[in-house]
Amino acid sequence: SSTIFASLLEFFTHDWNLTLKDLYAAEWGVFAALGFKLHATPSQVAFHFDRFVKVLEWRKVAYLGTEMYNQWKDCLLEEKRRTVDREANRVARREMRKERTLRKLELDQQLQEQEDNG
Repeated sequence: SSTIFASLLEFFTHDWNLTLKDLYAAEWGVFAALGFKLHATPSQVAFHFDRFVKVLEWRKVAYLGTEMYNQWKDCLLEEKRRTVDREANRVARREMRKERTLRKLELDQQLQEQEDNG
């Protein structure tokens, strides 16, 4: 994997005469164009992006541009909303399972009492 990455970097920088700065700028442009729909979550990418801009001493808005920066922030907010929704759904499903189990136990108890009295 690292050998492939190194080969790609060498290809782009030597054969296409691109600088690493150009490559990084294009990389984030592609991420934004894809709506940050990667295998990694936007928050996972954000961790590395934050480190990346810090090391290069760049500001995120200046690096990405206003439109792309806003798309990036929207992706992070959407991920957060989906996470909150998923957790709420999990809690609701858990409560429904508990209620079903309780109703089944009550019904079983009623049937047992009927058999005992009958």
